[in-house]
Amino acid sequence: MRKTYAAVLALLAPALLCLSETPAAAAGPRTVWIDYKADKAWPVRSAVAFVDRFTGSQLRFGACRPKYPCVQIREKRKLANPSWAAVTYVGNNPTRIELSATRRGMSYSLRYDTLVHELGHAFGVHSHNKSCSSIMYYSLTCPNGRNSTLAFSSAEKAMLKRH
Repeated sequence: MRKTYAAVLALLAPALLCLSETPAAAAGPRTVWIDYKADKAWPVRSAVAFVDRFTGSQLRFGACRPKYPCVQIREKRKLANPSWAAVTYVGNNPTRIELSATRRGMSYSLRYDTLVHELGHAFGVHSHNKSCSSIMYYSLTCPNGRNSTLAFSSAEKAMLKRH
């Protein structure tokens, strides 16, 4: 009987160690660091707060940390395509978002929408939406001349949550 009890205890020991972790550490959302250096004209903090509602992560501001996912946001004088307001490079850690310094003069809402769109790419929405009713539409303006909507589709929200 003692041998059986000892064998069962030996098998359960790893599980008991896992249970002893604090619930927040064991089941909490992952931390993602947002490391940004951009002109104050770019509303980075408010755009991150908007996207954070959909990610299921804890987005924190500060320098990238080893072993943690990170999004690095930088303002650049020139982007790969001069017509772009911003571009996101995914696939490496950190994910990089580059903002065009020449676009600081856009309206606040267009700068905000640009950041939300690029953060959408950074957090898993890697394609553009064909509908102008999504913030992930490929352009800041719709064919009828109005600005694209500040909303993620339900499919995009699911991608953000999963990523």
